[in-house]
Amino acid sequence: MREKYFQTILQNWFRAELDSLPEIKPTAEVYELLQQKTKQRVTFLQKSRWFIGAAAMIMVIIISLTNFQQIFCPREVVIPRLNTRKEVAKAEKPEIMLELSFQMHKDIGSPLETADKILLQLHKEELNHAIDMDVTQNQDSYPVLNSKDNFRLMLNLKEPAYLYIFQINSENQPIKLFPDPERGLRNPLEAEQVHYCPSEDEWYYLDENPGLETIYVCLSAEEMSALDKMFGNFYQKSSGSKRKEILQQLITELETANSYRFMIENK
Repeated sequence: MREKYFQTILQNWFRAELDSLPEIKPTAEVYELLQQKTKQRVTFLQKSRWFIGAAAMIMVIIISLTNFQQIFCPREVVIPRLNTRKEVAKAEKPEIMLELSFQMHKDIGSPLETADKILLQLHKEELNHAIDMDVTQNQDSYPVLNSKDNFRLMLNLKEPAYLYIFQINSENQPIKLFPDPERGLRNPLEAEQVHYCPSEDEWYYLDENPGLETIYVCLSAEEMSALDKMFGNFYQKSSGSKRKEILQQLITELETANSYRFMIENK
């Protein structure tokens, strides 16, 4: 009804314009041509409106089926983390294991060996007590753990320091153990205190993917923001070659900083 009304208005307007010009003598053919052109314009407008409506409806259906956030929002980056569980056994008193100390580097701004001791505490499923390993000593062999075993790190610092702990898992993915604000693990650490990672009453445990897990423990007198930046960049890249390049940069940075490195076999 509206299209017919619109068509009639256009025809009357054109007819009035032609009649108002005395020098023009429109014939019946002109009126017929005018009527055809008017119908074509009305048909085009009508079809365009239907096309726009159909396109809008299709877009609504696509959005509802595929989830709005997946189309218009950035892809969520999933960063792996080590799981933790509550303490199942008491380790030996840390004061007994932290008596020995080693010489500190005195160059301000360079990575410092500020800990009296850095201990890797292991609690295997078949044992009723934890075993302590000195991370600062050369590792002749690496412990063998599975998903039912537990481990954590314990440190005692002579002066405040920034701590960074990264694990490179068997899938060549970096996992940041420290700092970890979600678990309350923040820098810098205070001196003359025993610090646990993840906590005094919690332990880490490995997943069920077999392979070697490499852990770097780095202590520095200053904040090492480059480590956090490289870690974040790794998970922002989707390309395998880019990730491999960034991972190598992270490992090089850790080893250049004289980090302590030890390995755990996940079996």
